[in-house]
Amino acid sequence: MRSKLALLIAAMTLPLMSFAYGQATSNEERTKLFTWFDSLGYPEVSSGKFVELDAKFVGAKQSERPTFGFLQSANSHQFTVTGLNLYRTTYYSGHPEKTRGYEGTFKVLDFTTWVNKQLPKLEFLSYSIVAGMGRMSGADSAFVLSRACAARSLGDQSSKVFDYFDSKVREESYVFTGKKTTSEIIKSKFGEVTLFRTFSDLRDPSVSRPEILARVNDFFRHYPDYASYGENQAREEEFARAAVPVLEKMIREDVEQNARKLKPQSWFTVQGQVLDLIYELRDQNGFQTMEPGGIDVFADRRGENSPAAKLAKLGLAAVPTLLNYLNDVEFTRSLSNGERYGVDHLVMRRCGAVDQILERISCRHLHNVPDYNAKPGQGREALNSEIESWWKEVQSKGERQVLVEATSEGDYDAQASAERLVEVYPDAAFAAISSGLKNAKNEYSRTAMVNSLTKLNTPEVKKFMRDQMQNAPDLISRVYAARVVGRDDPNTAVHGLVDIWEQAKKSAALPPNAWEISVIAHDMLVTGRPEMVDALAKDLTSLAPNIQSQVVFWLSARFYTPYKGEEIVGGAAPKSEKNAFMKAVEALLVSEMENSNPQSNHWETDLSDSSGNPPLNDVAAAALNANFPNKYPFNLTDTKRERDRERAICENVWRREHDLPLIQVPAKPLSLFGPNQTVAALTITSVTVSGKRDLAPEFAAGLVKLNGTVITSKAIYDLIEKAQAEWGSGLSGIGIELERDHGGSGITLSVIVSDAPTRNFGTGWSTNMSLKVDGVTKDGNGSTSSEWKWIKLGVDHFWESVDKALTSPSSASLELRFSLLHRV
Repeated sequence: MRSKLALLIAAMTLPLMSFAYGQATSNEERTKLFTWFDSLGYPEVSSGKFVELDAKFVGAKQSERPTFGFLQSANSHQFTVTGLNLYRTTYYSGHPEKTRGYEGTFKVLDFTTWVNKQLPKLEFLSYSIVAGMGRMSGADSAFVLSRACAARSLGDQSSKVFDYFDSKVREESYVFTGKKTTSEIIKSKFGEVTLFRTFSDLRDPSVSRPEILARVNDFFRHYPDYASYGENQAREEEFARAAVPVLEKMIREDVEQNARKLKPQSWFTVQGQVLDLIYELRDQNGFQTMEPGGIDVFADRRGENSPAAKLAKLGLAAVPTLLNYLNDVEFTRSLSNGERYGVDHLVMRRCGAVDQILERISCRHLHNVPDYNAKPGQGREALNSEIESWWKEVQSKGERQVLVEATSEGDYDAQASAERLVEVYPDAAFAAISSGLKNAKNEYSRTAMVNSLTKLNTPEVKKFMRDQMQNAPDLISRVYAARVVGRDDPNTAVHGLVDIWEQAKKSAALPPNAWEISVIAHDMLVTGRPEMVDALAKDLTSLAPNIQSQVVFWLSARFYTPYKGEEIVGGAAPKSEKNAFMKAVEALLVSEMENSNPQSNHWETDLSDSSGNPPLNDVAAAALNANFPNKYPFNLTDTKRERDRERAICENVWRREHDLPLIQVPAKPLSLFGPNQTVAALTITSVTVSGKRDLAPEFAAGLVKLNGTVITSKAIYDLIEKAQAEWGSGLSGIGIELERDHGGSGITLSVIVSDAPTRNFGTGWSTNMSLKVDGVTKDGNGSTSSEWKWIKLGVDHFWESVDKALTSPSSASLELRFSLLHRV
């Protein structure tokens, strides 16, 4: 929490700001609720060991912030913990072959001591102890914590936690749901969570359909009145009841199919293949690839070996049979992320999978898709009619003519149609694509069609591409054309690519951070030609920050290595030019170390796990380290003073090699205070501001006043609040770095201001925060919302971790990074 004063004020004003509706829950009703909860099947909450988790996704660079729960089981390879949000999660230990899931360790805590520490700060419950909320609020988790206390004979603690839960759920839930009792509220919420998690587990192939069915039936037993709690609950219960016969039918078919597979089988006919693959769609394991967005049935990790991909590859031969499943309501294992939707919008039905397969076969986007899990009669009539009309058209005109007409339209569907023509009917492709380019409705369709032509190598295509390299109305089409020209005329293509880069720099119409910059820079770098790097370096430091960011980013990630099968403009440079190429890369990055402007990617760099918006000079130094690790020592995760020192050392490496005067290297910070002088070690000794934007007057004045003061989490929080309140037009981001090196040498506060447009989509506010003590991450995450109040709620928990960090020994290093981004 930010301060005792803030807590006192909150406690005094809370009665004025909120009101708990309805009557407080009686002791008798509380006991009934606990008895009901015990019947749900979470014995570890009452009797399991209480543990603190240090866990992360398999393969992640660092752990998530510590979370807590009840140990359900453990062996030498894995352990399972039930969190206070009732999520049961298995964590692997000693399983290097695992590529998905969580890995981590745990330590057993004294439950009584831990609970006593939580009592003064229950408002932070949802953020400080529950990771991955899973549709449960902090108040819901408080009920679980209260039950755990009661089961361990901690009556006073249980009462205090329950009273907090009781008032909170009545305050928040009554207004929105109309439920009058705590019992109704908690049973409604736990029922929602139970149902959601039951069907969510369909995404896991190891969870069998009989297990899902058993859990659905358990739901009806534990929540007999669920439908009476509201319209949403009634709708979800209707979905669950309708799911029972669907699951029962699928289970019977599984048994029959397994028996059939014991007999010799052979796919002698296409029809046999199609029927078997349609059956296997029940285990198609696609997922939602972006947020917001829908389920992508082809995102199955089996790739082209998944049933959906195989059906799409069979093409028109599969269509007659697929049409019989346009209203099929069987479940697949393809699910949406689902947190923002009800359970009835979670699972893709087999008809939804068929829709997407037919989209791929037809090379067109279906325009009347109501919902990929929709039932017959729920808006599918228009969609089915659209599919059937396309099929009749194919039968009447033939696939070739349908594709030619679709490509010639130049609309959104022209890309897929053009690719199919090039693949199957290449003799008809050029004429159709030429017509499509004249009719192109947008730049996306145009560039996609030009790119499809790169797969052809006819004289007419070569002539056309030579013209496109110089005259296409968009830059990316010119790049694609240069790839074709380079097959026969490497020098012309290479010079053409340089000309395209010069046009990109001069184009006033080029959108900031447009992907064009990335494509052009990448195509130049993968040639391996030193003159390409020289062209990129020319006047680079005088260009817009977004252009500099993209060039440095490609070099930092070493994306000058071609992708597998990628066509290189003019062909790869001879190996004899490799040394000159790397020297040119080195020179460009050294020159960018002079640039302290913020980079426009805004914490999107892959250079490290650092948060915030590091300036270009730091990104360039990190890129030098990535390309020449034994020559240029630099770590982007170090504190600012350490990075300044490392960057000076890097520059002197270059200067010494080129007989240039050396610059002064900042001295390594020394401890100015004794080990017990914690106040001095928390004193702000330096405040700096970098970036081209002028700060709002009150915000700037507040920064100056902080110099020489003792840092507190409230001071940082107030600084961020003031920045948000005074946000100026044209400003895109503010990064705040607070650092103390080893030895307790005081606090440095740095503010980085950015007016460079960001690559993020959408509008609203975004934050990213990171807290480290002695190089170990203690907290950090990010949040995004269109409204500041929700951002504020999402970051409040962070300040509790900051308070803890500020009590660390004065000799410990300390690093806090907080970025605030506004997208318009």
